[in-house]
Amino acid sequence: FRAEELLNFVECSSKEEKTGERRPPRRLKSNTVLYSAVLQAWAKTSTKKGAERAEVLLERQKKLYEGSSEQDRQNCLKPTAISYNALMDAWARSGVGGIETAEKVENILTEMERMYREDGDILVKPSKRSYNAAFLAWRNSGVDEAPRRSIMLLSRMFRQYKEEKNLDLKPDTPTINAVMNVWAASPIRGSAEKCEEFLHYMEKAYKAGDISLKPNRISFNTCINAWANRESNGLGGEDDDAIVAAERANRVLNRMERWYDETRDMDMKPDIISYRTAAKAWGASKVNGSKEKARSLMQRANYLLS
Repeated sequence: FRAEELLNFVECSSKEEKTGERRPPRRLKSNTVLYSAVLQAWAKTSTKKGAERAEVLLERQKKLYEGSSEQDRQNCLKPTAISYNALMDAWARSGVGGIETAEKVENILTEMERMYREDGDILVKPSKRSYNAAFLAWRNSGVDEAPRRSIMLLSRMFRQYKEEKNLDLKPDTPTINAVMNVWAASPIRGSAEKCEEFLHYMEKAYKAGDISLKPNRISFNTCINAWANRESNGLGGEDDDAIVAAERANRVLNRMERWYDETRDMDMKPDIISYRTAAKAWGASKVNGSKEKARSLMQRANYLLS
């Protein structure tokens, strides 16, 4: 892995400089920026190996900082929130899933909060990105507990914003989208309804003037997908319930179209995924006329998006 090879080369060069074995290029020393870059590179591999390597590297960075001289500490060897966020992302995207992985990510977040609160370490102060990584880990966990845990995390985030006046943690569109994504992926009953509650919350807040909560294409598509998943997960039940789920998906799509027609905001414009997902909801319902409705939606998409 080229990024880590570069980091190893820099550290070897730095050691040789100290022992006098040879003189490396000036200023060739590992620092927080280099470690963060390598950690993020491993995170982007979206593999278990990438997450494991990121974990090893962060521990190495911690030990290097703890054992370094005051001068080296001034050269920014200390792990920051960027490094911790990268590790959280690495595990959230690792594909491992399960409750252990999700709790591992949440524990990293908890440790960041502890270091910030108790030690006063501003460099590891959690951000919305930290929380969003935890939401993603729960979304990818595949466990029934995920929606409940996402609500607990969101409440924790909102409490810090309101009670502790931590303005950096005000939930915004990406945050609510991340929570909606947890619910949309859940097989538990009521998940689609909860997902749409969040969408309504964003719409209401945006209409009231809070631009940080403007619903976007991801928001609407996630909600449509939640209703489509209700059928594909076998939660539709009777035919009447199946029709309700497909109609609710269709209704969200119609709302999305109205938002775009009224605002001409490209962030709200339906895309092919919007129509395909709504069509999937009709296809999964298996009720009379569902295939025709799905076909009609795709024809509408071809007309509007061509």
